[in-house]
Amino acid sequence: MTKSKSTLGVRPLRQASQLIDAKSETLLYVPTASLVYINEDLLRQDFPEICALTRQEIEQWFLDAAAVISKPQAAQEKVNSKINTDATTRQGYRPREYGRAHIVEVPTGGLFDVKGSGAEMPRTELDRNGLATLGAMMREYILSELLARVAFQVCSYKKNGLFPEFTEFNVARAYGLINLGFWVKLGFDKAGRELLAPASILVRQARNRYQEKIVGNDRLFSDSMTLPREVQFAIERTLRVFGISSTIQFRRPEGGYGIPRPFDQLNIQGTDDFAIIDFGSFWLSDHFELPVYYSYNLKGEAAISEDDLAFDPNQPTSFTQPRRELLIPIEIWGDAEKHEAQDNLEHLARKTADEIGLTGNKKLAEDLYHRFLEPAYEVLTNAMSLHSNEKDKG
Repeated sequence: MTKSKSTLGVRPLRQASQLIDAKSETLLYVPTASLVYINEDLLRQDFPEICALTRQEIEQWFLDAAAVISKPQAAQEKVNSKINTDATTRQGYRPREYGRAHIVEVPTGGLFDVKGSGAEMPRTELDRNGLATLGAMMREYILSELLARVAFQVCSYKKNGLFPEFTEFNVARAYGLINLGFWVKLGFDKAGRELLAPASILVRQARNRYQEKIVGNDRLFSDSMTLPREVQFAIERTLRVFGISSTIQFRRPEGGYGIPRPFDQLNIQGTDDFAIIDFGSFWLSDHFELPVYYSYNLKGEAAISEDDLAFDPNQPTSFTQPRRELLIPIEIWGDAEKHEAQDNLEHLARKTADEIGLTGNKKLAEDLYHRFLEPAYEVLTNAMSLHSNEKDKG
């Protein structure tokens, strides 16, 4: 698997005492779990305890620590197939804002952030069932690797005197992805056949989430985990040069917020040290067209208005568009601006995940990783060489 560059300056939490507003919860080990992706270099960097272990030993250590599920999730079969567990438990913590995720203690020391580890009260609604489908998490893992490489390149560009207008940013990295070995129930198709998808765990660096609400001079917790407006604006402006956007797309004509549709809405969530996390809403295009609003108003409320406009297409000098030499290959990734339903990565990740769930063929996941990331890395590296040569000639 292609090695990605290390994220700049982001160090994960190591002790449960460092967590903010998280309650203790006993989690169950899932012995049917298997590995899909693992970032061995990042794990060795963040967990010195495993430096002497072989690759095979690290993989088993990783599964033993991270393949977990909540007790309420394992106790029902309304939203998932039967979950096999054994007597092994892990100490977990659920931060206040975590609906389907936990921070789990690694037995040898340190912490994992695990997404898809179950809800307190699983519901049949897809966004409340406590689980994460393998296809969605494969897409998110690959996007997180892309964003980490873009962050590394932006830093390198600026160190070499290139693109001074770019804003540097950090990414909370993913350690790996696990197929839990049971199925998420997604409902039924028109013919009455049950729709299923493999359940998964996305394992990430443990961080406290950014949360802030400003009322007058008081700063209070809010339900928004998006970063401050000025930080989101600066990062989104930089990402758009590469053809990347964080925005949630509101394309259908029904109303909401009192703002005419269609429009896009910024969704850069982050940690308390401003590293980006959660990439489900991210997408790519070679041209941006719609107005972009912040997700929350100045009071931290979701009731936004025209006053919350971030990027105005009627102001072309400030409405950032991709640069050709930096554009991530859209012919590979797909253009989500022009094809509303699915980008190429989303479509192929779902298809690949279903095949892995049925056959266990993990090579399919590695092929998907290479298919999307290697051409992107080539563009980012070539841009450095191209502009460095132009600078030297100048």
